[in-house]
Amino acid sequence: MTDRSALPVLVAVDDPENFDAALHFAAREATTRGSGLEILHAYHVSLTGPENALLDFGTAEKLADETLRLAVEHATNVLGDQVEVSGTLIRGPVVQSIVDVSAESRLVVLQRRDLSRLDRIVTRSTSSGVAAHAHTPVAVVPEGWAPVDGPDPVVTVGVDVPARGHDILRQALAEARCRRATLRVVHTWWSPGYFDDIEMDRVGSAGWATEVAQELKSVVDELHADFGDVPVTIETQHGRPADSLVEASRTSVLVVVGRHDPLVPMGSHLGPVARTVLRAAECPVLLVAPSDKHRGWRRAE
Repeated sequence: MTDRSALPVLVAVDDPENFDAALHFAAREATTRGSGLEILHAYHVSLTGPENALLDFGTAEKLADETLRLAVEHATNVLGDQVEVSGTLIRGPVVQSIVDVSAESRLVVLQRRDLSRLDRIVTRSTSSGVAAHAHTPVAVVPEGWAPVDGPDPVVTVGVDVPARGHDILRQALAEARCRRATLRVVHTWWSPGYFDDIEMDRVGSAGWATEVAQELKSVVDELHADFGDVPVTIETQHGRPADSLVEASRTSVLVVVGRHDPLVPMGSHLGPVARTVLRAAECPVLLVAPSDKHRGWRRAE
C-alpha cells in the first residue's frame, strides 16, 4: 500500500492569476503535514471546432506550458519558503487527467468557480467530476476564500447513517484536531413532499432526534481513545441536509462530507447532498470516501 504521507498535496490550476484561495488552503495542508506542493495544469486540445481552427498542438502546448510556469512562479512568490513547489503539465481530458494524477497525491485541492446554473449545465463542473472519481480526498475551496485564524474554530461533518459513520467521523476528528477546532456533527432528516409530514408525526412521537444523537454519541465514544482531546458537539434537526450543511459552512473553517459507492457501476459517486454542498458552501469542503483507499490522509497522532 502506498504511504500517502510521503505524497504531495496537488493543486489543479486552469487560470494562473486566479487560484489564490486553493493555493493558500493547499499550502496550509502541505505545511502542517510536511508535504510538498505540486501545481498541476491539465489541458485538452480539440481541433474540431471553428474556434480552434488556427490552433495546432504545438501552439497549445506552448500556451499550457506558459500557464504552468506562471502558476508555479506565482505560488513561489506567494508562499516563499513555506513549502517546496513543483509543477506538472499533462495533455488530455481535464477531469480524467486530474483523477489519474490523484492516485499519487495526498490530497487534491481545487478552486471552485462560481458559475451560473446554465454554465454548469453546459460545461459541467470540474470540481464535481474530480470529487466523484479521485483516488484520494478532494478539497474544494470557494473563490475568494481566505484563511482566518479566529478563536474557537469549528469543523462540521455531515453524517447520514450513524451506524455507517465511523470512517467519516474519524476523518473529521482528525481534521478538527489539526486545526485545534471543535467538531460539530450534524444529522438532518427530511423526506420529500407529503411523506415528510407523515415522517414527522412518526419520528416526533418516537423521540427520533434524541435516539439519533445517542447513536452518534456512541460512535464518537468508540473513537474517544484516539481523539479524546477533540471537543465534539452533536446536532440533530429536521430539514434538508444540504441546506443545513451550507448554513453550517458560514460558521465553519471546514465542512466534511462523504462520497458513496453508486448503486450501478456507471452511477454517480456524488449524491445530491454532497453535490450541493460542494457547489454552495462558503468555506472549504473536504470530500472523503468511506473506504480503505481513502484512509491515511490524516491519522491519529
